[in-house]
Amino acid sequence: MNYKSFIRDVENWVARKALPYVAAGVIVGAGILGGSAIAKSSREYHAPKAKMVQHSRNIGKIAFVYDKDGKETYEDGPKGIVWRGTKYEKEIYLIDSDGRNLRRLTRKSGCVEDSGPVWSPDGKWIAFVSNRDNNEEIYVLDIDTKRMTNLTRNPAEDNDPAWSPDGKRLTFISTRDGNPEVYSMNADGTNQKRLTSNSLNDAYPRWLADGNRIIFASFGKNPSDDMHPETTYSEINIMNQDGSDQKELVYYDYGAVSEVLPSPSASIAAFIDANENLSIIDTNTGKVKTIIDWHTKLPTPTGYTELGPKVYIGEVRFSPDGKKLAFVVSGEGGEPDMLYTMNPDGKGIKTLTEGVGGFSWSPDGRRMVYNNYVFALYILDVSTKREKRIFKTGIKYVREYNAVEPIGELVDFAWQPMPKSVGK
Repeated sequence: MNYKSFIRDVENWVARKALPYVAAGVIVGAGILGGSAIAKSSREYHAPKAKMVQHSRNIGKIAFVYDKDGKETYEDGPKGIVWRGTKYEKEIYLIDSDGRNLRRLTRKSGCVEDSGPVWSPDGKWIAFVSNRDNNEEIYVLDIDTKRMTNLTRNPAEDNDPAWSPDGKRLTFISTRDGNPEVYSMNADGTNQKRLTSNSLNDAYPRWLADGNRIIFASFGKNPSDDMHPETTYSEINIMNQDGSDQKELVYYDYGAVSEVLPSPSASIAAFIDANENLSIIDTNTGKVKTIIDWHTKLPTPTGYTELGPKVYIGEVRFSPDGKKLAFVVSGEGGEPDMLYTMNPDGKGIKTLTEGVGGFSWSPDGRRMVYNNYVFALYILDVSTKREKRIFKTGIKYVREYNAVEPIGELVDFAWQPMPKSVGK
């Protein structure tokens, strides 16, 4: 089974991550793409060229994926020029948190997609996934020298890397033995080892704060459901770093979990459960506590909202010290895509800002970087809620299978961590 397709199917159950390209909706509403306009051209709209705006003091670097050089492709046909598709070039960029020194870290022409940059704990390396060698592989990049290394070098799909707390090893998902399983390897790509061996599809392998255990999710199809043979069941499991002592923490016989994220400082993990609630699990006992459900009233600029069929939780992240949990509530039909913080026990919910597609904490936990509907990067002060734009993209819209998709979007943010010795 194709791992990416499977995970995409799974995540249809839970936080639907399709970013709300509001500008595209505005364009449609204005009639630019009405009727046969798509068949003629979809390049009528161009936002201003990318701009950088200086912020306050620099507190590290921010990595992100930027589709700066994507374009439509055409060729001559018997009846004139024929559109042949969109050529995406999603690559990794780096910018100082004050808006200075934008630079491109990865570069390769063609339909390239780099994704999911993850910093090593010492802030010197970035692990990421790329299809630049014609299949998904895991690479590491030295940010000083820009030296890039393909760690996995396997014809199967390898993705979803996660660093161990000491930076010496990485976990990842691979289909090299058939179905998606959890693997680990040294930071230089040596000693690749399969940690799970089952008929399920594993995902979200993450190291616990102690560095000795790994939490992960598993998914399967329920053959006992005659009326719905494709019903997904899911479970969250835990194991030692060498794959031994695998234990099931929680099981859902209907639906899928997602966003499994361990705390950096406690024996708990946050996740979206099979009922699309935000929950916390004790990684020692398996006890689950739901902290945001369909009846939780969340403040918005116009009152309150509740989770439901059209309001759902997207991205979830712990603060670096584990004392706060931030999450985005997205929605259809005009919901504002709000960014919230709260304590891991569900108390102290606070609204930070709206229009958020994705975000990342600063290493000191005082700020966040977020994208405003994929068009720009902002730095947000968590305590004062003051924000400043540090980068604006020159986004444009192109036709893609009779739909409209943006080129120039900003996604997958990761703020450079602060080494343990810094600031002490």
